[in-house]
Amino acid sequence: MESERRPTATGRQPQAKNPQVRIIDELNSNPIQTNDYNTMSEFDPIAVQAFQKVYAKNFEHQAQQKMKRLAQMARQKLGCIGASETHNSLEEEDMTETTGQRMALTQLSEVKGEIRHVFPRKFLSAKGQDQFDKVLMGSTVLPGSDIMVAQTSAYNRKCDDVFVDGITGVNSVGVNGATQETLHADLIIPVDYVRTGSDTASNLTTGKIRYIKRQFEKNEFYGQDQKAAGAKLCAAINADMKDAILDDPLVSDADKSRINKLDDGDLVYWMGTWFIRTERLPVDASNANVVNAVFWVSNMVQFNEWAHSVKRISERSDRSYAIQYYIEKMNGACRLEQKAVATAACQTDLFA
Repeated sequence: MESERRPTATGRQPQAKNPQVRIIDELNSNPIQTNDYNTMSEFDPIAVQAFQKVYAKNFEHQAQQKMKRLAQMARQKLGCIGASETHNSLEEEDMTETTGQRMALTQLSEVKGEIRHVFPRKFLSAKGQDQFDKVLMGSTVLPGSDIMVAQTSAYNRKCDDVFVDGITGVNSVGVNGATQETLHADLIIPVDYVRTGSDTASNLTTGKIRYIKRQFEKNEFYGQDQKAAGAKLCAAINADMKDAILDDPLVSDADKSRINKLDDGDLVYWMGTWFIRTERLPVDASNANVVNAVFWVSNMVQFNEWAHSVKRISERSDRSYAIQYYIEKMNGACRLEQKAVATAACQTDLFA
């Protein structure tokens, strides 16, 4: 007969632990000790299921805490389903003036816009522990474990890769997504762009940044109204580009001093632009030293994460019964306006 539980000091009955938590505690305190790896402990089927739930939960929590560098500077939608996700963008509209007209004709028209499609891309990560390391499962599913850190970091880096590819690459536009749209030619800045004088190859310069910002303003995608609404002008650059800007003769000594003293030498916010450093930028196919800096307006680009997600722990009989930690995720990105994203080719081995 089960013994009666005694009340605690507060007068309440102590709550029984969740069976899965109890099993995890027991396995962590009394790891499986057996030399027969062809047989499973009596707790193993339930324990693996319990560990799998903890693993899935901790992966999602840690993935959220390890911020995506680039995708966080975008409109985001989570929990997408289906073969694609659509986003509508509106064209600029004007009003018809009828001053001085009695019983003026009412002109009726539909709201014009575009439908943009985001098709998901699927990625996976599978890490393993051999049969002798099964006893480490309890610590492996914790947020700080090597496997958990490796997989969450890899996922967030892949999110940034998908984001850059989606906003700079070919986008599917139209009711059925049949129209293929590339970046606007005016916003693909060549490596030899200069404001005045003869064209010559250069790293990232203030001239390239000012040209892109001016184009965004002329197209009415960035300015005082957008800033007031919370939009940000963002730029993804690498370490060589950041160093080149700090050496640019057009950057004032006061700005250089502020960046070096207040921002610890990191280029964070300057010329109305938020800079994010990353080494995962598009590289020119014919010259590995030419790398594209990417500029965008934060509310004019979209990053989507699909609800489909697989997080599973299982045995691999084809790998001597090793334990496999498997993650599968789907996401995608696009620009919401053709002229709201720009790239600037930079020869990263050149400095002022």
